[in-house]
Amino acid sequence: MVLSVQNSKGDSMKYTGSKDSKNTTTLYDVGGGYLVFFLLGIPIIGSIADGIWNYIVLTLTLWPLKKVIEVEESVEQKVDSPQWFLERKSEITTGDKIVYSFVITIAGLVIDAAYFFIAWNPFNEGDDGSWWEARIDISFQIALMLVPIILLVFANYFLASRFLQLNHKHSMIVASSMAFFTAPWLLLIVPILS
Repeated sequence: MVLSVQNSKGDSMKYTGSKDSKNTTTLYDVGGGYLVFFLLGIPIIGSIADGIWNYIVLTLTLWPLKKVIEVEESVEQKVDSPQWFLERKSEITTGDKIVYSFVITIAGLVIDAAYFFIAWNPFNEGDDGSWWEARIDISFQIALMLVPIILLVFANYFLASRFLQLNHKHSMIVASSMAFFTAPWLLLIVPILS
């Protein structure tokens, strides 16, 4: 068998094959890119989306509180009563909200991961062919969801009272709202669907 190929310069190359020559196959490795994306890309994209969601929930929670805080501060100045606010910044800036969202995203990832590894075993395939095996029954998982919610309330309360310097009542409103809307609710259904 003779194979002749001519390149763009006009040079001719010949390949003479014989029965004694070994057949070769060229394999192109594209699996590494997919592996890097699934191991690094999805968690990074998920963490960024989680941080954006935390920022949105925080902004929507603080928006109505801003008016309440202004009214309470004006009443306190008129009555000349003792402040039940800490010495607070005059305004919560966008930078403050971004830093708050970043810190609570990191704390939330740790809390969500702890809940995930308690409720699910990602290293074994489930009996029904799902990616993960459930360690505990779904009804107990729903009851166990109170643990991450309570931990998120504590983390958000601490950040709201210390970093944003809100009073106790406003810190609890922010903490409750953030904990409810950022709890790992999807971990109840996503493993079942997959």
